[in-house]
Amino acid sequence: MLAGPLVAHQQAEPAATLADTPGRSARTDTKLWHPFSDMAAIRGNEVVIERGEGSWLWDDKGTRYLDGSGALWYANIGHGRREIADAVHAQICKLESYSIFGDIAVPPALELAERLSALAPLDNGRVFFGMGGGDGTEVATKLIRYFWSANGQPERIHIITRTNAYHGSHAFATSIGGIAGALLAAAIFYYQMFVNHVPRWDLFAVVATAAVVKIAVLIWYRFTD
Repeated sequence: MLAGPLVAHQQAEPAATLADTPGRSARTDTKLWHPFSDMAAIRGNEVVIERGEGSWLWDDKGTRYLDGSGALWYANIGHGRREIADAVHAQICKLESYSIFGDIAVPPALELAERLSALAPLDNGRVFFGMGGGDGTEVATKLIRYFWSANGQPERIHIITRTNAYHGSHAFATSIGGIAGALLAAAIFYYQMFVNHVPRWDLFAVVATAAVVKIAVLIWYRFTD
C-alpha cells in the first residue's frame, strides 16, 4: 500500500500500476511493521524507495516515480536538497541533539521558536515542538484541558469533532479522527469517553451535542477549493 499518489514514470509509456511495478521487492517477508497498513497484503510486496531528487523518487530496481504527495505530506520542499543536508551535517557535528526538558535549551530550538513566533498570526506566541502532526494534536488537546482546569472549569473535557477526519495516529489523535476502523483498538476507548463525534457537515449536531456536555474544544476545519 502506498501512502499517497506515488506514480511510476516511464518515458513515452503510461504510468505503471502497483500490480506491474517492477520495483517491488523480491522479499517474501518483512520485519518492518507499516503504519495504517494491511500487513498480510504487504508481506512480500513492499515497494522499496531508495533515493530522491526534487519531486522524483527511485526504487531499488531503478524505476522512477513522481512523488505527488511529498512523502506523507512532509517533503514539500523536495528530496535531496544539498543545502539542507549541509546544514544538518554541520549541526550534527556540533551537537546532534539534546533534551529541552526543564530549564535546558539549545540554540537551534531557541532561534526557530523566535522565528515561528514572529510569523504566527497572533501576538507574542509560544512554540511547542513535536515530531509530527500527531504530536501536535496530542499536545494541543492536553493543553486545552489544562487551560480550562487552570481557569476553574475542570469539567470542560469533552471534544467535539467530525467523523472520518484524520489528526494523526496517537491515541488522542486517533480518537479525535473518528475513523471507524481505527477506533476499534482497545487502547483508544479511554480517550473516546471524552470525544463526541458528529456527522461531517452537520452543524446542528454540534449545537445539540454542545447542549449536553461541557466542551473543551470544537475541531472543525473549513476547506475551500
